[in-house]
Amino acid sequence: MSEKIFSADRLAELLQKNWTSLLDKNLFMKRVMSDVQRTDLPRKIVKNVPPRQVKISITKFHVTESSKFELWVELQMPKDKGTVIGTNVYILGLDGALELKEAYGVCFEPETS
Repeated sequence: MSEKIFSADRLAELLQKNWTSLLDKNLFMKRVMSDVQRTDLPRKIVKNVPPRQVKISITKFHVTESSKFELWVELQMPKDKGTVIGTNVYILGLDGALELKEAYGVCFEPETS
């Protein structure tokens, strides 16, 4: 009987905590921002739009069965006249290829009088 000496869960935890050491932060942020601009999300008209600032954090970095990584990126960023708050789910290959798998969220836009 062989013991497991490798923990995919521990690797995912380390990668999530240290993603800025692993990924090119500027390229990654550009990619996420570009994907948000291209993604058609539901729009909600509100009196007070959340701040138009950029916030990105990886909340899940999971090893998949195909030896790739699934990244969950929580985000808040400007889009058009509003602010998007949501989550993008990516697949990251060991070759560095990043693929947007799913996008969830809402674009909050200001009321116009």
